Amino acid sequence: MAKRCSLVLIVALACAGVSTAQPVRMYDDKGAPPFKVLNEGENPPLDANANFVIGPKYVPAPEGKKADGVPEGKVEQFVIDSKETKLFNPGIARKEFGKPDPKNPKTLIVETHTIDYKRAITVYIPAQYKEGTEAPFMVVHDGPGPNKNPNLGMRTILDSLIAQKRIPPIIVIAIANGGGDAQGHERGKEHDDLNGGFATYIEDEVLPLPPVKKA
Repeated sequence: MAKRCSLVLIVALACAGVSTAQPVRMYDDKGAPPFKVLNEGENPPLDANANFVIGPKYVPAPEGKKADGVPEGKVEQFVIDSKETKLFNPGIARKEFGKPDPKNPKTLIVETHTIDYKRAITVYIPAQYKEGTEAPFMVVHDGPGPNKNPNLGMRTILDSLIAQKRIPPIIVIAIANGGGDAQGHERGKEHDDLNGGFATYIEDEVLPLPPVKKA
């Protein structure tokens, strides 16, 4: 019988000394639910159903360190020009933050203008993958921007987990955002809208693209 895993709520401590940090509620403020502060390097038990505080000191995951003898996957990147897409063409941007609507303070009025932009798609391909065969894949948002040598931070971790047979050889597709953030920017339109448009964009325009052919 499979072991039932309970949802574990992990509350991370905010780092001090950041002048631009947004106001946050401390984990031990009045009215906070019961919690346990974990020691440095300690992880909550997998079968726990409780609240835990981890940090602010973190022990690096051993999988993040490159190990000898572990087959290395490769990372490839290509760029999509917004002018060549059907969805999110053109993009949007703003010059200044929005202003509350005087008739409805809960509504933010944001003036935007259209833009053309380029979106990088970064693909991790495990060493164990055989070309032309089916493989599981994972889509990651906010992938790295255009770069001839993209640094996909998860590559070493994926190499390690696959070599240890803790996960199958998986392809990772990291999709960069269209730029900016929040209301009035392309990234905000993609990630904050609840209409499913970005999911449709990924399914209809990103995933069907043919593989990059090397010269």
